[in-house]
Amino acid sequence: MREKAVYSLPKNTRYSSTLLYTHDFILLEQLSIHRLMRARDVIKLLECAREIEGIPAPTKNAISKRLRRLVAAGVLVLEQDDEMNLQGMRFNSYFYRLGLRGFRVLKEYTKDDELNAELAYASTQKLSIPKLHNQAASTLANEIYMHFLQLEHEGKVSKVPLVLRGGMHDAFKDNRKESYRVPVQPDYVIDYKNTIIAIEMDTGNQRGTTNAEKVKQYNKWLNQHPLANNKRLLIIFAVMDESVAPLLVKDRTRRVVTLRERTGLQHVEWMNDLRISVYCALSIFTKELIGNWIQGIRMSNQSERGFFISQWFGFLVGCVKPGTIILETVKKTAYKPFSQKWDIQWEADEYMYLKESDKKARHFLVLYVDSGSSVEYKRIMANIERVRTINESDMTNLTANLLLVYSSETEREFDCIGSLKQVDVPIYSTSSELFHEMYQRGEQVEKIQDLPLHILSRHG
Repeated sequence: MREKAVYSLPKNTRYSSTLLYTHDFILLEQLSIHRLMRARDVIKLLECAREIEGIPAPTKNAISKRLRRLVAAGVLVLEQDDEMNLQGMRFNSYFYRLGLRGFRVLKEYTKDDELNAELAYASTQKLSIPKLHNQAASTLANEIYMHFLQLEHEGKVSKVPLVLRGGMHDAFKDNRKESYRVPVQPDYVIDYKNTIIAIEMDTGNQRGTTNAEKVKQYNKWLNQHPLANNKRLLIIFAVMDESVAPLLVKDRTRRVVTLRERTGLQHVEWMNDLRISVYCALSIFTKELIGNWIQGIRMSNQSERGFFISQWFGFLVGCVKPGTIILETVKKTAYKPFSQKWDIQWEADEYMYLKESDKKARHFLVLYVDSGSSVEYKRIMANIERVRTINESDMTNLTANLLLVYSSETEREFDCIGSLKQVDVPIYSTSSELFHEMYQRGEQVEKIQDLPLHILSRHG
C-alpha cells in the first residue's frame, strides 16, 4: 500500500516543507499529551501506526531520516540529555516534543478549537528532561495506546480511548475558583464506557503502605468528586521493569506481591465499595490487563467467573480419555473444616476431584483468577489457609490441593503468584487457553500427570 499524504506543510524562511500522513498525526496527538517522549517510544509508535495502515515496515534508518525531516520542518523538536547516569556510566538519551508548527498543524487538522498552539508550545519549551519515573510512565502509556490501536485494528474494540496524563483529565484537575484540590492524581488515566482507569507507576522507592494510603485517597475522590458520580474506578499499580526502564535488570515480581499484600490485606476499608478495584502488576503485563478490561473481560464477580469456570471444565472433560480418569464436581460443604475467620466471599469457584483407577482421588479447590487483583490475592491467601486446615484436620483423610485457573497463559505467566513465599500446601496453576488448545487438537490423556497443571508450591 502506497502512503497517501493528508497534509502539505509549505516551506518558509526558517523551516523546510514536508508532507504529513495519517500516522504522523497519531504521533503528533500523542506528543501533545506526553509533551516529551523518548526517541525509542516515538519510533515504536510510528512503526505501529504504519503497520496498522498497511504500509510496509521501513528500516530504522528510514524512520530516523523521517524524524529528521519533521524536525527540519519545525514539526518536531529533538532534545538531548547527556546527563543520564547509571552505575557510574553516562549515557546520551534523546527525546522529542512538538515544535510550534507541529502544534499549529495539529490544531488545524483536528479542528481542535481548545488547543492554543502558541501557549502549548511555550509551555513545552520550559520542560526539563523528565525523571526516570515520568519516563517509565510515559513509555507505559505509549505501550497501552499502541495495544489499543492493535485491538481496534483486529475489531476487538470499536474505539481507541485516549491515555491522558492525570492532570489533563477534568476529574483530576484542581479547581482554583472553588479552592478545591483533588486528593490524588494518577500518572495517566483512561476514561472509557463509564469506567476510569487510574495508572500509577511504581518505582519501588515508596513503602507499600504509601500506595495503600493512596488507595484511600482514591476512595475519597470517588465519593466526593462530582465527576466521579456513577463511575467505576480501576486503579493499577504498574511496577517498573525492563519493559519501561531498559537498563533496569532487577527482578520485580516480589514487589508486585508486596503491593498486593499492602493494598489487599492490611487496608481493607475500600473493599466494601463495589465501584473500586485495585490491581498490581509488572509493567510488561499492564497493557494486557487494561486491554482485557476495555474489551469487557474481567473476573471480578462470581457470575463472570462462573461462566468461564464452566467453559474451562468443559475443556477439561474433553481432554480426558473416557474410562481412564474419573472427574467429578463436589459440593462445597464436602470439604471441612473451614479455616478460622472464614468469609463466604472467599469461596472457591468450583470443587472437584480427579481419580485414576486404583489410585487415591486428588481433590481440588478451583479458583478462576482475576489476575493482578489485590482482592483476589486475599481470596487466594484465604483458600491457601483453608487447604492447610483441611489437610491438617482429623475430620477427613483426603488431601486437598489449590488450583488457580487463568484465562490466558500471559495472565498465568505474569501474575507473580508463583513468587509467593514457599507454602506448605500443594498449589497448581493452569490456563483456560492451554486446555482450549489441547481440546481443539483432539488430545486426550489417561493420566493426571499429563494434564497441563503446573506446580507452584514445594508440596506438589
